[in-house]
Amino acid sequence: MRRRSFPGLRWAWVATLLMVASPCAQQLVIEGATLIDGTGAPPVENATIVISDGKFESIVRGDASQARIPPGAQRIDARGKYVIPGLIDNHSHFIDWQTELFLAHGVTTVLDLGNVPEWIKALKEAVAKGKMRGPRIYHVGRTFDGRPTPGHDKVPPEREGILVYLDTRDQARREIRKDIEWGADCIKIYARLSPEVLRAICDEAHKANIPVAGHTENARDAALAGVDFLEHSDTIAMSTVDNREPYLAVLRDRFKDPHYHGGIVYDEAIYRDYPPHHLMNPAKFDPLIDVLVRQNSFFNVTLLAYWKGFNRQREVLDRESWEVLSDPRLSYIPLDAKLEIMDYTHIDDLTPEARAKLMDGYRKVEQFTKAFVQKGGKVVAGVDAVGQLLPGLGTHQEMWLLVQSGLTPMQALLSATKWSAEMMRKDKLLGTIEVGKFGDLVILEANPLQEIRNTRRIQMVIQGGKVVDRDYHSDYTTPIPRPYPTFYTFGQPHVTEVQPILAVEGSPEVAITVKGTGFSHHSVVLFDGVRIKTAYREATLTATIPSDLLKRVGTFPVAVWNPRPGGGTSNPARFIVKFR
Repeated sequence: MRRRSFPGLRWAWVATLLMVASPCAQQLVIEGATLIDGTGAPPVENATIVISDGKFESIVRGDASQARIPPGAQRIDARGKYVIPGLIDNHSHFIDWQTELFLAHGVTTVLDLGNVPEWIKALKEAVAKGKMRGPRIYHVGRTFDGRPTPGHDKVPPEREGILVYLDTRDQARREIRKDIEWGADCIKIYARLSPEVLRAICDEAHKANIPVAGHTENARDAALAGVDFLEHSDTIAMSTVDNREPYLAVLRDRFKDPHYHGGIVYDEAIYRDYPPHHLMNPAKFDPLIDVLVRQNSFFNVTLLAYWKGFNRQREVLDRESWEVLSDPRLSYIPLDAKLEIMDYTHIDDLTPEARAKLMDGYRKVEQFTKAFVQKGGKVVAGVDAVGQLLPGLGTHQEMWLLVQSGLTPMQALLSATKWSAEMMRKDKLLGTIEVGKFGDLVILEANPLQEIRNTRRIQMVIQGGKVVDRDYHSDYTTPIPRPYPTFYTFGQPHVTEVQPILAVEGSPEVAITVKGTGFSHHSVVLFDGVRIKTAYREATLTATIPSDLLKRVGTFPVAVWNPRPGGGTSNPARFIVKFR
């Protein structure tokens, strides 16, 4: 029987020996590697890197005889290896089981862009105090948006304490100051905010040297208002089509839904050609890019998350994810999460015509991304792994897709190091291997500038001057579990009303309206256990009972089913079919 090899075991053992040999040492020396420091400068051979008390103390490039090796320091022979900065995932939504996946793949820092505020702050403090293994965490506080409809005051139950509606500039300034005083590292916005409120948000955040990130319906206007970080390519698509009105109508329709969390309108890509990536006009790329570059607005393309299954590398990405998920030591990852990561129904159920449109849109996003970086724009490799993707591995996959879009390997590496640190306004602390910054680095077996996929060939990860345990542990648990399920999974539906509740035996098809909670575009109405045609609008379901199900007299259950992850079947309401 062939013995199975687990990557990282040998180097974890070496690291353990190093720490045992010098248990009190606070200094670490990496000798002989080719240094790719993340600044964009050319690689330097035979570098000596000294980390003291968690920060880079000295970096000698090329002449090891000039290096001062502190007495008693841990020494790592890295000859023939390559050193890059610790990687940054600039778009995460932390979930309990993700921690080891970040560390194992060299991601030493994350920016969480939406979570239970008190919980993610508690994790940030736990990591900073050394009470919890994990990437260094920065995070937003609450999320700010405009109201779904005028006079709408009630935040959906699943977003209480997380979402805040803003109406005026003064209110915006007060609420942003609260988040800053509370400890937010970034301000998160959604697309319903008015231009004047958005400008007030950015002004208040920038006074405290804090960036603003989020979803917008117009990249140009958002950049001019001061938004630092544009999430996803739909804002670019909306800004480069010849006629925005049909797509603004889609957004307005969704904005009426109080349960719509302000993100991307995925389902409309299938039903109403939104987002309109296939209609992007390349002639409008350069004028928009000029504004974004001048405003220093960073672009988070999310090629992996947004275009999962639509890019040309589905088989490779799918196989890589499965190889990780099949590791028995990761048995603690919930089944719901594994199902979502391996799910491609959103593309497999498309017609050939719809699939062709989306593939054309993907190519235009690649074209824009390449032109943006060529003109001085900065992209960041945030993965947005809320459940359908693997964190850690996803950072490497995102860099690979950026290279396939036309970026150089160096530019892709900058997207997960220097540029990500600059976006967070943490570039004085991390993102590059320079004296005075956090001692975060990754030792690689091969040159990532020759082939970006070499970033996965990790020999060792060092975070804050300490060798990271890269193994998975089957008994791993987060010391502070998340208090609520992630709101990105489907909830348990509950039916409160069905109208009408009566039909006559042998009737033609009957349309019914189902009201309740926990519904979404993925919800399906069940009539006597049979799925029937269902549509979602403004937190309400409409469904059609076909005539063949109305041939029998009786009282029949009507329920709602939500798919996994999460999901489940609701309580039953009742529908009567009476004698003719």
